[in-house]
This record gives sequence, structure tokens and C-alpha cells, in this order.
Amino acid sequence: MRSKILVIFLLAIAATLQFCNDPAFIGADLLKDDEIDLSFVDTFKLEAQTILDTGAITYDPSIPVVLSSLPVGKFIDPVFGTVDASIYSQFLKSNFVSPPSFVGATLDSIMLYLALDTITPVYGNTIDEHDLEVFKMNGTIPYNIRYRSGYYDFPFNPIPIGQLLGSFPDPNKRVRIVEPTDTFDYDPHVAFRLADSYGQYIMNLDSLYYNSDSIFLANVPGLTIQQSNENKRMVVYDINSNYSRLQILYTQGGEKKIYLFPLQQGPRVPQWKQTFSQTITDALYSKEKGNELIYLQSLGGLKAKLEFTNLTLPPNAIINKAELEFTVIELPQDQPSIYTAPTRITLYRKDVNGIFTFISDQGNLADYSLIGGLVSEKVVNGLTVKYYSINISNHIQDILKGRQNPEVYVGIAPNSAENILPLPENLSRVVLGGPKHPEYPCKLKISFTTY
Repeated sequence: MRSKILVIFLLAIAATLQFCNDPAFIGADLLKDDEIDLSFVDTFKLEAQTILDTGAITYDPSIPVVLSSLPVGKFIDPVFGTVDASIYSQFLKSNFVSPPSFVGATLDSIMLYLALDTITPVYGNTIDEHDLEVFKMNGTIPYNIRYRSGYYDFPFNPIPIGQLLGSFPDPNKRVRIVEPTDTFDYDPHVAFRLADSYGQYIMNLDSLYYNSDSIFLANVPGLTIQQSNENKRMVVYDINSNYSRLQILYTQGGEKKIYLFPLQQGPRVPQWKQTFSQTITDALYSKEKGNELIYLQSLGGLKAKLEFTNLTLPPNAIINKAELEFTVIELPQDQPSIYTAPTRITLYRKDVNGIFTFISDQGNLADYSLIGGLVSEKVVNGLTVKYYSINISNHIQDILKGRQNPEVYVGIAPNSAENILPLPENLSRVVLGGPKHPEYPCKLKISFTTY
């Protein structure tokens, strides 16, 4: 009897489940009413203009990290103009060695070694040569100042104390150097022989100067590293490398000796200056020009302001995805094989102090990959073009709710995805289609649902 009851019970459950899978079952009319309405819009009105960057932060005393990857060059560009990048640097005694004793010593040579950054690629023409020069600074680099590129100049003696003319810095080439004391295998670097008078000045310092870093820095002139010739190639140097150092080779008591001052121990500040072409000068802060073409440049050069002038959605809309899409434009005078597009562009907002900061989609992290923006390729009307697509969903939602101004700023993303500031610069520039470009306009694309 129990078995028969169990069978009847199971059959009843099966029948119920069958009815539940039938749309004609109870509540079927509610399914139609609750059906999700998915919409897609890419016709929002945008306005753009190229603007001057406020300058990249190159040193901040509140952050115990300074830039280690520093470019040097006098880079010419047929579209943008010229970028002059140099380094101001001072050196200190290493924390792990005793102060030098040069009593009775004779100077043999003083050398400056600058390690090449082997991670950041060389930008521009692969075959151009460099005329590099080193100058003696007239003063010290204050530690307690927040430095922005292009907003200061440290004075230095105009007569170089070291030169390296017609050089070709190669970040892929290790160097073997035979010194009187030993043979050294160095990572890729450049080497300057500096004026003996500079080395003799250091050797004549009283030992009391080594009692504190501040006393030493106040009395030992730092160095300015520049490039004197214009070319289409810029190289990045790694000041934090153990191979970036000042070396004094001397003879004392008939014995050859070496004393090393590592550059990473002391302060350093890069200086980046742009001399813009007439094309860029005419485009600055012009919506008429910006709606056709947008110009972006790293090293504290150029950003773009993008305004959303009619950003509205239905009151019951929930954004599934919002993204900005930009297409790379190659101008007739451009040379895309030399002036390559940046690997990533990104978005910023301005805080209450007018400082560029992350949009909410990035979650206050210095990981620019969180919002996309990588350069990609697609075929448009039979032609392959480069483009960038950037996620802006949360920021658009903030604008719709009145938490942010209806705008965003576009710039070239730094090289690193590490959540450490400041980040190394991405040596690059790019021209993008503006909102009214005849073939490749930038667009805000939003997909949303309504209930």
C-alpha cells in the first residue's frame, strides 16, 4: 500500500512541474509585463577641445617615491613641435659604506654612469644619434617642494663638464669595462668622463661634509643632464639602477682605488618643456578645432576636455555599459611608423582643487587597466584603423545623478599598472577624431535597461 501511495505522489509532482514549464500556467501574463527593455544610444552630443596639461607631478614630498624612469632628449615632431626633456640630479654617499678619505690621493678620473631603462621602449626613430651633455648646477634641489614638469628651472653653469657626442644609447646592449682595479659587466648605460676640476672639488671636501646629507647636498653641486641636438628619438634612463652612479678613480699610497656615489640616494627632478607647432597653438582651447581633431601628448603636454551637453536617459534607466570610443587619425605630415600611438589612453576628472584625478570607474587606484583604453584595431569601410574604447559607466551614472560635472578629461595613460605614485610616463602622442570628425567621430555609447 505504501508503495502505491509513493508512486501516485511522484506522478502528481511530475504533472505539476510540467504545468509550471508551460507559459499558459498561472502568472504567464506577468512575464510579458516584466520583460526587460534593452536600449542602445550613441547619438549623444559631445564637445571637445585640446587643453594644456597642468604638468605631470615629477616629485612630491608627501609620497616617499620619486620617478626612476627619466627621459632625456630634444624630440622633434612634425605635428606637435619639440619636447625638451632633461634631468636635474644630485648624489650622496651610500648608506652602506664609510665616507671617503682622499688624503694624499691623486685623481685619475671622474665618471658619470647613467643606466638605460630596459623596460620602457625607446620612442621614435630607431637610428638617430644623440649629443648628450652634463652641466654643473649652481645650487641644490630642495626636498620640501612638490615639483611639476615645466614650472621651474634650476640654474646651472652653461659650460658642460662632460659630453657624449654622436652616441647611440642601446637599452639591449650590455657593456664590459676594464678598469685598473677590476673588470665590470654593466647593464646597458651611457658613460661620461667629467672635468677633473669637478672631481678635484669633491676630493677636497672636508670630512665634516659627510656628517649629514643636507650639509653634503648644500655644498656639492648637482648635475644637469641634457641633449643638445634635435632628433626623432628619445631614450629613458633608470636613475634608481645600481649602475647609475658617480665614480671617482684615484691613486692613494701607490694603490688604485674607486669610490662610488649612487645617484638613487640623492634627489632628482626631471624637466619637460614643450614648444608647440602652429597647428597645436591654433587648436588649444578651441571647440571648433577640437570637435574635429583632438591632440594628446605625454610628459605634461596635452590633454583633452570632453563635455556631454545633452546627457539624458529615462528616469527608470539602469546603465548596463557606457564607453567612450576614439579613433586614431593619421595626418598627411605624420609618420606613424616613427610617432607610434600610445599603448593606452585614459580618463580623468577634476577634483574641487582643479587637480586631475581618477574617475570612479577606476576605484581610486593607479591601475589604468581597470577602465580599458588599450589601442586596438578594427576594419571600417574596408580600412584598418586604430581605436581606443574606455569604460565610463560609473562616471556617467555620477553625472546623471548630479554628483559630477557633465565632462571628462582624456589623456595618455602612464606606463605602469602598479598602485604606486608617481608612475613612469608613456612617451607618446596621438591625434584622435573629435565628435564632428567627418569619418571617425568619437562617440559615447550607452546600453541601458528600463523596467
